[in-house]
Amino acid sequence: MGLDSRRELSQSDIARIYNVSRERVRQICNNVIRKFIEYQGMEDYAVYMDNPDRAVKYLEERRKEL
Repeated sequence: MGLDSRRELSQSDIARIYNVSRERVRQICNNVIRKFIEYQGMEDYAVYMDNPDRAVKYLEERRKEL
């Protein structure tokens, strides 16, 4: 995970930074992914990510799971 940094952070790292539980970080992450999946034009936003192909592929896989 990590939006603005070059280094990926684990959910535990993020929890420690924001002083919340790792479970809460997981819940928030799942909610964000769900909202991206529900939004029909999600591919348009992938161009803003460091690796758009990977982002779109990941979201498509998650869409199949739901």
